Amino acid sequence: MSKEILNPVPGLAARHQQSGKTYVDRVLQALLLVNLAALVLYICLSYKFGFHSDSAAANLLAHEIGETGSYFPVDWNYVNGDLWVLSVHTWLLPFLPFMSNGYALHALGGLISAALVMAGTWCLCRTLGLSSRARLVTLALIASGFSANMSENLFGQQAYGTIYFLGCFLLCTSHAFLYSKRQPAAVWALASFVLLVLAAWSNPMRAAIYNVLPVVAAAVWCHLAPRLQGPKPGAAKLGALLCIVVGACYVGALLHAYFLARGHSALSSVSINWLPFKDMGRNAGAALQGSFSLLSGLPAPGQPVANVRGMFDAVRLCAGAALLFVSGWALLRILGSVHPGRLFIGVATLAAIGSNLFIFLTTTLPFVETPESSIRYLVPALLGMMVLLVAVVVDDRLAPAAKRYVGAIAIAVIALTAPMAYELTGLTDHASLRDMNNANQNVRLANFLLDNKLEYGYATFWNAGRTTVLAKNVVKVRNIELANGLPRPMRHLSSDRWYQPGSWSGQSFLMLTKEELDAVKWPELRRLTGEPLRTLDF
Repeated sequence: MSKEILNPVPGLAARHQQSGKTYVDRVLQALLLVNLAALVLYICLSYKFGFHSDSAAANLLAHEIGETGSYFPVDWNYVNGDLWVLSVHTWLLPFLPFMSNGYALHALGGLISAALVMAGTWCLCRTLGLSSRARLVTLALIASGFSANMSENLFGQQAYGTIYFLGCFLLCTSHAFLYSKRQPAAVWALASFVLLVLAAWSNPMRAAIYNVLPVVAAAVWCHLAPRLQGPKPGAAKLGALLCIVVGACYVGALLHAYFLARGHSALSSVSINWLPFKDMGRNAGAALQGSFSLLSGLPAPGQPVANVRGMFDAVRLCAGAALLFVSGWALLRILGSVHPGRLFIGVATLAAIGSNLFIFLTTTLPFVETPESSIRYLVPALLGMMVLLVAVVVDDRLAPAAKRYVGAIAIAVIALTAPMAYELTGLTDHASLRDMNNANQNVRLANFLLDNKLEYGYATFWNAGRTTVLAKNVVKVRNIELANGLPRPMRHLSSDRWYQPGSWSGQSFLMLTKEELDAVKWPELRRLTGEPLRTLDF
């Protein structure tokens, strides 16, 4: 039977096919918009319930920069040898003169950081040569937040969101430099150099693991690959890129050492030691548990199974397991690609996930008692694997159909359940923003201090910075720790200026939990400070 008999109207099948494509793409566009709206609600409203002092440090550092006029305040104490060069506080600074330094400012910085995460993902898709449909799926998946744990690290606290988008931009500019024509090569070289300087300036060791190793491994592999579409990067281009990497790392490390020497250091850096072999197996189990908590979230222990929430938890748990399985398969398939962009990103992702897993499994760096927290080191690499999974599932028509369908279903489950990942369901319980704030105990604590006209005080770390930001810096609560029953400064994400005699001249308060209250040696404290003027209970 001829084509003319099957399709009596010329172009009819093509129009039907195009109509189907348009319908699917419109659905994906709508899903992306819904997930982006959920992301905005999470940053602006939902995350306020989980807001903590690690997140509040961005506001406090921005405030310190504004008061001292120095981007690296001499008295500020970072942690673990880090310098915050390009981080969340950077996006707050331009708005600090026009806004109160409270949660709204933090949310604005979060929106800017989230936009950069999405931009980095789009650039990665472009380097991979993904179709427009695959790009929509990828952006919708990343915007879904995956889980409460992933969304906290990626969009809430935003620390690993910054590492992720910097890594995306660096991979894309490095690839563009290797494969660009003569005219724009210098632009891509400069962009790669600047990005890598920023990464190494913040922390040279982290830059080596998250940036240098992936870029160098991908560049060398592409140079040695036996078959690739189009010309391979020559030895001259490869050598030039390696010089850029070495030079940028050297400059960044010098800047890092210079500013640390000026006093911008933490009290001590993290000590990483090898584990005995028996404990490496325990870390492997922690890595698996942590990966589930990132990709889909683990059901809350003790919650009923036979209800709507239990059903959704079961579906998402299965989707997380499927993502772990098929993403490894997709990565291996990408490594056999002849497309230079896909091979480059695939090798870089393999280097990133391999190096981070090696450190996670064999050293004392992770806290295996809390794998959901320690697994944050793998966030950028896992996100890279998710992007590669979409590339195979959507665009690789020659891949085994069964695995593609499993991957497609898992991606659909995660992308369609963003409200669960962002924990937005509780927002509908409140009729207004005022009711929402009244339901937030931390906001009520800040308002309690404001109502009692308290302006300057001290509390342990997790109650100090968070309360300061939620009180819009009208009430300033400084970090302390209890040592031998007496409060002393805790120089962790804090400024030495806060503890100097001239920092405050009025009444001050000490805010303690009931457990901390029992640990205080009150006779000795009264001998040093006198009797309390008043005692308040919240």
